[in-house]
Amino acid sequence: MVHLHRTLALAALATTLLVVACSKSEPPPAPKTQAVPAPTVNEAVKRLATEVYVYAYPLVLMDVIKQVQTAKTPINTFQHRRFSPEATEVVNPNPDVVYSEAWLDLTEPMVLSLPDTHGRYYVMALLDAWTNVFQSPGKRTTGTKKGDFAIVGPKWKGELPQDVDEIKSPTTLVWLLGRTETNRADDAAVAKLVEQYKLTPLSQWHKPSAKPAHVAGRAGADTKAAPTEQVAKMDAQTFFTRFAELLPGNPPTKDDARVVEMTTKFLLSP
Repeated sequence: MVHLHRTLALAALATTLLVVACSKSEPPPAPKTQAVPAPTVNEAVKRLATEVYVYAYPLVLMDVIKQVQTAKTPINTFQHRRFSPEATEVVNPNPDVVYSEAWLDLTEPMVLSLPDTHGRYYVMALLDAWTNVFQSPGKRTTGTKKGDFAIVGPKWKGELPQDVDEIKSPTTLVWLLGRTETNRADDAAVAKLVEQYKLTPLSQWHKPSAKPAHVAGRAGADTKAAPTEQVAKMDAQTFFTRFAELLPGNPPTKDDARVVEMTTKFLLSP
């Protein structure tokens, strides 16, 4: 199907209008002299809106998580930290690793540089905007020798330097979740190691005066409420509008053709 993301964006916006129209809590009071029947709720529209909501939820949630986390750490910037077993910020925190996280904006390719870990276990899981892990450089997959990986977005076209390995991302938004093995005896060594993890814009690659690729996050981030709570409080118009805004850079996959076709066919039919 041609231009799936654009079509679905329009469909999402149209769904917003339909859902908002069908979900008003109370109609305006009618004149006492004229009886106005209550509007009939289209059950098909309700089912469609529910299915599109479920489909869109991961994309919207990822964007909110990014908004919260990048309020303190800019996009395209590593944040390294350890969690105690009692921590609640992550599910099942592992105290035996240092976590290295970064949100990537692949408007321009980013070069991920990893040092030689000399056999130490590490992994750099790369999640697309729909929460799918699409690549995981690390000891198990690429070894522990020094490596440079150019992570490119879905719309990027060009030639890469020969000294980098290409990783193609299906979306412009990427969440990098890294873990490096550690224990109390070698915490200092691991702290020095993770500081060697670097993110460099492709345009700055091999330039001695390379500038960090810090990108400002979305303004007005709520850093206190949990991302899931923030999404749950969104009304239909806010939720679907945000979904439509995210689609151009984070298009559906071929596996999503059914929900895309179902949505567009229903909304564009006479």
